[in-house]
Amino acid sequence: MTTGQLRCGDQYQELVFDALQQANTCVRDCEFVQCQFRGCDFSAATLVGCRFIDCDFCDCNFNTVRFERGTMRGCQFQSCKVTGVNWTLLDWRSVILEAPFSFVQCDLSYSVFQRLVLPQLLLHECVVHEVDFSECDLTAADFHSCDLSGAYFRHTKLDKCNFQQAYNFSIDPTQNSVTAARFSSPEVLNLLAAFRIKVDCD
Repeated sequence: MTTGQLRCGDQYQELVFDALQQANTCVRDCEFVQCQFRGCDFSAATLVGCRFIDCDFCDCNFNTVRFERGTMRGCQFQSCKVTGVNWTLLDWRSVILEAPFSFVQCDLSYSVFQRLVLPQLLLHECVVHEVDFSECDLTAADFHSCDLSGAYFRHTKLDKCNFQQAYNFSIDPTQNSVTAARFSSPEVLNLLAAFRIKVDCD
């Protein structure tokens, strides 16, 4: 178990970081492979060129963290605060066959995923307020039980997505592709908002 400060340029493999305090710090060129982060604070930190491979984050604070030119693969976030994060700052030059991260019971509010290709992105029971998904490819993503209040979808590919039990979303089917997407009733009626029609529920 590791609780000390991270050192730039170091490699970490199969370690458990408990209550690591990296708020407002800058970490460069570190590599983390199959590491676990528990109750760690990266709020307002800048992570430059860092690589995270098959890492798990639980109860961590990533509020307004900056992932600059780094990479992620197979990472899972559980019960984390991941608010105000611009995910487009990661290095996306590699071919993406599936989303490099997943989120369960996290708060991702005010984050930016604009124009990213994130097939099979998984978000379960997350707060996703005011998140920018414009021009993303989210084919087969899973938004089960997410609160999508104010989430921005425009020219977004949402084919085969799962929106079951998701709520507070506003998706214009004339501006987004929703072929074979799944929704729950009555929330599916939100898709009609763009047409300014009234639905009478007897």
